Amino acid sequence: YSMGDTTVSQSGFGHFGADYTKKFDDKGHNLRIGLNGRFNRNASDYYNNRFYDVYTDFDENRYLLSNQKGYGINLDARYNRPYSEDGELSYGLRVDNQLDNSDYKRFYSKDGGITYDSIDVLRTYHFNGNETGVNGDVNWTHRWGGFTLSTGMGIGGDRIGYNYQSDMPFADDSTLYFFNVRPSIHLTYRTESMHNWKLNYS
Repeated sequence: YSMGDTTVSQSGFGHFGADYTKKFDDKGHNLRIGLNGRFNRNASDYYNNRFYDVYTDFDENRYLLSNQKGYGINLDARYNRPYSEDGELSYGLRVDNQLDNSDYKRFYSKDGGITYDSIDVLRTYHFNGNETGVNGDVNWTHRWGGFTLSTGMGIGGDRIGYNYQSDMPFADDSTLYFFNVRPSIHLTYRTESMHNWKLNYS
């Protein structure tokens, strides 16, 4: 037999962001806000052909079409407030949302690759995905000479939903919820010769 395939594809990606910092003094008291987003698209057409020299009934002509789009945006805010020359409290909030949308279709041709009108329902579906999260944290940092101690606690929730749509009876539509708790502790010791020892857990 002989085989041949052809792929035509296109893709694009974009990203945007903006950051703002409000300084209340020159000792580290500030508010930082960041907004970032991205989008992407990937699409391809794939043709695959196999022609047998003798067993013509085994000839294959397949066409696969995929089209994927994704979007995402997140907002970050952090407020830093020193309470002394050696200590600081920091409060953070993050909100993000992501959307994904994709098509995957598989066709067969019964006329030697002239028309592809026979769809493979087992391998054809449409997917919708949506992820949303809200998370906040509080962090405390204090220095005693060469020792620096940082501790923090983050808490938040995430919602993840996905939906597979197809012509088959077992399409999946699910939504998941997560509750997150994230503790962390970091200990640093700096010697007079500027050597640093660190112990981190998160």
